[in-house]
Amino acid sequence: MSQAVEGIGRERLVILAGLMLAVLMAAMDQTIVAAALPDILSDLGAGQDKITWIITAYLIMQAASTPLYGRLSDMYGRKPLFLGAIVIFWVASGLCGVAQNATQLTFFRAIQGIGGGGLISLALTIIGDIFSPRERGQYISGMFILIGIATILGPLLGGWLTDHYTWRLIFVINLPIGLLAIAVIEPTLDLPVPDEDHTIDYLGVLFLFLTTVAVIVVSEKGSDWGWDSWRIGLLIVTAVVALALFLVQEYASQEPILPLELFRNRVVAAAIGLSFCAGIGRLLVINYIPTFLQYTQGVSSTTAGALIAPMIIGMVGFSFVVGNLMTRTGRYKPFPVMGAVFGAVGFFFLSTIHGGTSFSTLAIYLFITGAGFGLIMPVLTTASQNAVRPEYLGVVTTIITYLRTLAGGIGVSVYGTLYSNSFSDMMVRLTGRAQSRGTLDPVLLHTPRYGRVLRDDIVRAVSLSMDQMFLYLIPVMAIAFVIALLLPELSLSQQSNVEEMESDGGTDGTDARPTSD
Repeated sequence: MSQAVEGIGRERLVILAGLMLAVLMAAMDQTIVAAALPDILSDLGAGQDKITWIITAYLIMQAASTPLYGRLSDMYGRKPLFLGAIVIFWVASGLCGVAQNATQLTFFRAIQGIGGGGLISLALTIIGDIFSPRERGQYISGMFILIGIATILGPLLGGWLTDHYTWRLIFVINLPIGLLAIAVIEPTLDLPVPDEDHTIDYLGVLFLFLTTVAVIVVSEKGSDWGWDSWRIGLLIVTAVVALALFLVQEYASQEPILPLELFRNRVVAAAIGLSFCAGIGRLLVINYIPTFLQYTQGVSSTTAGALIAPMIIGMVGFSFVVGNLMTRTGRYKPFPVMGAVFGAVGFFFLSTIHGGTSFSTLAIYLFITGAGFGLIMPVLTTASQNAVRPEYLGVVTTIITYLRTLAGGIGVSVYGTLYSNSFSDMMVRLTGRAQSRGTLDPVLLHTPRYGRVLRDDIVRAVSLSMDQMFLYLIPVMAIAFVIALLLPELSLSQQSNVEEMESDGGTDGTDARPTSD
């Protein structure tokens, strides 16, 4: 037996392998569909307006179900919820593979999203169950590395399967992976199951669902419907009202979906704030850099998506370093502080890009930005898990994941509005006429259909508008820097969650003492 296996324990190593299989399915599915959309569109005879809901339906249900898995797993046990999520995802993947029209595929994708909401978040929670806070940093960072790799490989694998076989295989491929994950997890994962009676906060679930749906639809459809349209306005009002009702309900509920007392924990509050800031910036880079490359360089959407790889590499590389340093030193506070600085510097560099920026220069800027996210994200789960009692491990893990997703949606909404309005104003100033980016085809832009002068004006408007958007992200990272400085550093416990629950005299993470700075 190797030293690595002896250190982790063979049983925990097998469980970790099963968790990674489940995470691989969920992470890859977030990006693998994008490359196949044109073929799905053609094969199912669906219009562009319907095909976009294939992605949106998954995102909505994944985001909405994530915090529910955490709270329910705290109440009823981790294993049945995790296996249930795998089964839901597995069945829905098979149904997606045999869908006969866009309506069926959208519905099955929504079901798949319900399963996907529990795969990554509960995998991170289970790592907290079986590894001590001192150990788990390297394994949580390993999960983020896997997610990053899947983000890059997803579009490539999706394109290859579609080009050489059929788009249906991008869903069918989940079937053997899911079966293997179940075969590994079911006989090996043995976690304590709470024996208390619980009640589910159904009103809280409803209000949280409405909030999530409204935010995700605004972020996904804002550009299509128009940021100043009545539909977007109605959705924004719905999100604000539903969020207010959710907070009131959680305050009054005896067993809330999101216990508001968690926000009084300074570590958790700081982790939530950092997760929100990182979520805003990360999704904007992933969404808008490919757009920038399509309009300024004339590359295809697939190529533009692949060129985001330097950011993923930076994020993955620094996640690996941070995870191992947390395990070796027991420290976590310096990393988000440095991450906020890296993020701010990266966004400053991205605010200088233009049509003449080379791919190599852009790759360096993206790597720096990704490094910032890699320094921040692995810390949040480890620090917050270490700071709460065992019965809150699931909800605190999933709420950080959920808020990162929600922040991304809010960021796309707010900064997307800023970008679109800036683009329209730029076009009026440069050409003397209004022009919506939504009416432009980035592929046709670099053909003789557009004159050189108009093309140059459009490229300049896109560049200047995007520069302004990235410049306005620097204050977000400045806020993250302040939050990181205020993040309390508690000593990382040497006991896993299971060991704490089974130990009569064990202390919880809230009793951990600050380490010297």
